[in-house]
Amino acid sequence: MIGRELYAEIDDDALAWMEAESVAALPNEGGGFLFGKYSEDGTVVYVEKAVHSVKSKGSDASFERSVKIEQFVEMYNNGLIYVGEWHFHPNGKADYSGRDMQSMIEIAECKTTIIEHPLLVIIGAKSKRVREYKVYMYDNGRLQRYETC
Repeated sequence: MIGRELYAEIDDDALAWMEAESVAALPNEGGGFLFGKYSEDGTVVYVEKAVHSVKSKGSDASFERSVKIEQFVEMYNNGLIYVGEWHFHPNGKADYSGRDMQSMIEIAECKTTIIEHPLLVIIGAKSKRVREYKVYMYDNGRLQRYETC
């Protein structure tokens, strides 16, 4: 346990967009990147924008993504920083998998991302509707669940 309260506030439009994209892509996985800001004390992350991965390839059990630097430059020019990633599971569950954990480790250890504690939003969609979503933060080898506010 990290020993601190963590909260995530996701812009309503960004969440609605992620949910719609999740349902539209069923029965395959998909996802992309999250951009926003942190509170001064680092306990709240404000997710303001979600975008697709460029050339994403999804199946019913996995999702591969690729980055296009122009997406990041545009967000930075609008005052937003990369805070993590989002994707969805077509089984309706928003629990993270071993593959999700490995992705967060790779992001945290990547020297070009400059993000120590990446955020992960997982949307569980099934039967053409969103069942749940959960927000996690990677810290010291663990994914801790954020409470949403």
